[in-house]
Amino acid sequence: MKDRNLCTKKFKYIFDEVFLDIHPRMWRSIQFKTSIIFIIFLGYLRMFTHYTAQFVMASLIGVPITQFHLGWWKITINSAPYEIWQEVAILLAGAFANLLVFLFMAAMSVWMKKLCGWFPKYWHSVICWHGMWMVADPSITLVMDCILNARNHYVKGEHLKWLDYFVLPDYFRKNAYYGNAGIGIYLTFFMFLVINLVNGYAFYRYMVFFFKDGRILDLYRRLSGEYNLFFVPQDREVSLNYLRWVLTRAK
Repeated sequence: MKDRNLCTKKFKYIFDEVFLDIHPRMWRSIQFKTSIIFIIFLGYLRMFTHYTAQFVMASLIGVPITQFHLGWWKITINSAPYEIWQEVAILLAGAFANLLVFLFMAAMSVWMKKLCGWFPKYWHSVICWHGMWMVADPSITLVMDCILNARNHYVKGEHLKWLDYFVLPDYFRKNAYYGNAGIGIYLTFFMFLVINLVNGYAFYRYMVFFFKDGRILDLYRRLSGEYNLFFVPQDREVSLNYLRWVLTRAK
């Protein structure tokens, strides 16, 4: 029961730390409004990064692009790859693009801290929110692809050729040698599962060791540490003169 309460308390403090600026009680503050704007912007940045990376990869490997439309809730890209490796390359480019952006932002925070000795605390939260969008990217893409695939069956004459979760199943279904979409479904979900594990691990490492200079790790140690690991000097164990000497040396 003690371990269970400790685990619950740990996740509660982590949740409060991450969502401190968007707590409902702060809805009138400028921090709350600014944070909501940033979260919405980062949500669109996730989508823009995903499909722009696919557009760039298709251009680099010579795949014809017939449509690239920027929408407020969906970016439509139509391309015509003729080899399976091209389809896989475009899929991976979109899936890992947000990870590269996240790693760049995290590396900038670490380097700025080492070179300049400071980094804006609020931007740690911005990197955290982008990381959450990054982890949710495969799931959001799955939902959007399913909606658009169902919509295409009812809209006459409209056909979106590129849907991340349906590209490989369509390839294996149309291929005369295989003729089975199940292979493409298995490969697609396996690939996105691996991608999500990599994204989740990168987000976990940042949140534990680098978010606000390791505040989460410090919080975890304080909550889970045993009593004998914490040394608190009792009265008169440290003299006033010794304390002044330590402070002088530290300055």
